[in-house]
Amino acid sequence: MGHEIDLDSLAENCTLMNGAEVFDARQAPGTMWRNFPIAELALTMETFDADCFSWESCTFVSKRMREAMALPPDAAQFFEVDLSGSAARVQANDYKIMNIAVLEDAIDVSQSGLAMGRLAPGSPEIAMSHGDLRIPPSFHPKYDMFHDRAVRGHVFCTDSLAIRVLKAGCTGVRFFDVTQFRFGKLNPFRTLRGIERDGDWDPIRGTLETELIEAIS
Repeated sequence: MGHEIDLDSLAENCTLMNGAEVFDARQAPGTMWRNFPIAELALTMETFDADCFSWESCTFVSKRMREAMALPPDAAQFFEVDLSGSAARVQANDYKIMNIAVLEDAIDVSQSGLAMGRLAPGSPEIAMSHGDLRIPPSFHPKYDMFHDRAVRGHVFCTDSLAIRVLKAGCTGVRFFDVTQFRFGKLNPFRTLRGIERDGDWDPIRGTLETELIEAIS
């Protein structure tokens, strides 16, 4: 989640009342989910205002972010969330649980150094670890957001979707370059200026500085 989210405060003030039911109802990535229950979220932080956050293995997105992504029904499902036990600002954000229902063959398995394996006998082969991921220049996704068949632990999107979300001012989400992703602080990420990475913490302004690596107009 984004650095602007106080994880300690979130843990103290966020409860998915029917968490076991919601967790058990999740289905395979990249598929249409059926019979998903209404999640009952009690998020009582009066100042919480992120447009995207993960909780209990679910991704919650605000109305503003849904409108910015502009994904068609064939690409994404947004399931109802009961926010009646949440703070007023949380209710105003009208969060829903997002499921991306698209599965693509985006990653070049042979060029990406993937260590493939199965989570259970007979299950599909997926990447258990990886180095730099490679996407062939010839690949063109059907939709702006999708799962990859081999690397299912991430959600992929186009640069145009990232720009729409960034222009809308959405918070709680970062867009990383999959070809340079290292699960670390210096991962390059997309902003409206171009490609940046985290710098030092500014104690005076209380913000995390960033460094522009590549300007993109």
